[in-house]
Amino acid sequence: MVAAIRARADPDGFIPFDRFVEAALYAPDIGYYERSEAPIGVRGDYLTAAHGSRLFAGAFAARLLSGWRTRGRPEPLRLAEVGAGDGTLGANLVEAIRRSSEPPAAIEYHVIERSSARREEGRRRIEAAGAEAQIAHRFGELAPFDGSLIAHELLDALPFRRLVRHGPAWREMGVRWQEPEFVDSQASESVPVPGLELPGDAPEGTVLEISPRAEAFLREVADTIARGEALFVDYGAPTSYWLGGAHAGTLQALRAHHSVPVLERPGMADITAWVNFDRIRAAVRSARLREIAFQPQREALVQWGLPQLLATAQREAPTEVDRVRLLMESKSLLLGFGNFHVLEVGPADA
Repeated sequence: MVAAIRARADPDGFIPFDRFVEAALYAPDIGYYERSEAPIGVRGDYLTAAHGSRLFAGAFAARLLSGWRTRGRPEPLRLAEVGAGDGTLGANLVEAIRRSSEPPAAIEYHVIERSSARREEGRRRIEAAGAEAQIAHRFGELAPFDGSLIAHELLDALPFRRLVRHGPAWREMGVRWQEPEFVDSQASESVPVPGLELPGDAPEGTVLEISPRAEAFLREVADTIARGEALFVDYGAPTSYWLGGAHAGTLQALRAHHSVPVLERPGMADITAWVNFDRIRAAVRSARLREIAFQPQREALVQWGLPQLLATAQREAPTEVDRVRLLMESKSLLLGFGNFHVLEVGPADA
């Protein structure tokens, strides 16, 4: 892993942070998401809403079915999930759709997952749930796409840059190898940043995380989706969050559900930062996509019918213990993911 990271260095030994993350998470055979053992779940390093409760997938499925009905119920129902992971969310979505009162005759599910260690596992799990599951390597392969794109905790998993306010300019942050470890470092000069202009009134020393890779993905979505919607669910905040209180940034590494030093044992912990939704929404506009909705996850889940799903599940639960468990799961979805938002976008001419 040290060699893989150092190979991405500039001639002077400086390694921009997005290149460090790229190697630590995705270096072939040794990156965090390339490991054979599952990093997600109770026995992994972190939990997602999809792993915490089937109620999440049930509400999400209701939104997907609503979009399908609006499009005139085309057969098959086409879904594509970018960052499908081990297929937990996909399988639960397919099961919930098949249990609905008026399910489609067939579900075509495109599994798009960079990690070779997860890709086939996810496809098999989704296929076992009752969909025709196919692997795609890029969303763009599916153009013209008529259906729903699912991106649950995708944007935060893409490599990101770290910038620090230095005088009147912003400087690139990264790492250097200083035997026997990596240490924090900064580029000596200011750097260009594509997309939305960086804030000019940030206090000295403010750290801002941005992901040009995530912003570029919105352009791929615009080029690919002909009818339907793309649903992004992720944790994040507007730029004002970094300027107003999070001056040190939102960078963290997670191992066994605990924060660990980011530069310690790269490849053995998830490395993440909050999504800058101001920049993502600006990328939506720049790509000429239409923003359908942007709201906290809790509000989206209520709109998608979570309370009704909970009431039905509790009525059908065999024991009081199961009913209490369902109640706690729903409270976690509504109260425990406070910094999660749902961004829904679609073609401009839809």
